[in-house]
Amino acid sequence: MGAVLTAVTTVIELVSKFIAGAWLIVLVIPGLVLLFGRVHRSYDRIGALLELGRTPEPPAKRKSMVVVPVSGMSRLTAEGISVALSLGDEVVAVTVVFADPEAEAADVSFRQRWEEWHPNVPLITVRSARRSIARPIVAYLGQLEAEDKYQRLVVLIPEVQPEKFWQYLLFNQRGMILGRAIRRGTANVVLCRLRYRLGQIASAGAPDGPGRRPRVIVRRRLGNCGSAWRSVDGKMTAMRIVAIMACVGDACVR
Repeated sequence: MGAVLTAVTTVIELVSKFIAGAWLIVLVIPGLVLLFGRVHRSYDRIGALLELGRTPEPPAKRKSMVVVPVSGMSRLTAEGISVALSLGDEVVAVTVVFADPEAEAADVSFRQRWEEWHPNVPLITVRSARRSIARPIVAYLGQLEAEDKYQRLVVLIPEVQPEKFWQYLLFNQRGMILGRAIRRGTANVVLCRLRYRLGQIASAGAPDGPGRRPRVIVRRRLGNCGSAWRSVDGKMTAMRIVAIMACVGDACVR
């Protein structure tokens, strides 16, 4: 009887005070209860899929191939290939060439420099009739998946990460675009994005002579990437600014 009277009193108060603010309690509290229940069920489902708390099977090495998208010769390309050689059994570099004479000539020059560099990594040219790099690479990855020769297919995207937010305007976002396309267009491809930071350090043990400009030395880091080219005294010359803007497109992954 007491519970019934309490329920009736609650309903009367809610109806009479609904416009005065009781609607907040009527709508928000049930909504929060439903939201928390949904979150809890999601965590339970994810935990069951990951088998949290259970001892997994012993790790086993699987035959793998690492695909590295490249667009030109640079320190970024060299670092990406070096890391890929450390990760996979086989490594292949992929470049996209558009259907125009200028792109064809650039591809011939790039391939010649690649062969002179001799990284012991094959360079695969994927041609595209459109000005798009994501679709041709995703299609190439689809072919590798269909062949089913490798148990693990990895795509390593080397890219430059600026140290300051505004410097993102100086770099293209091809790595992010390519990564999103690979996630959507492939089924079992592992995506890795290699962050590469270029820094400046003073030359050790080599004092600058008369009329000699301070040297710019690149510091390599894995895990974080960015770009800052300055002379040792902290001043950036106009020539260096032009050089940086000219090499931005070549340094970033297509």
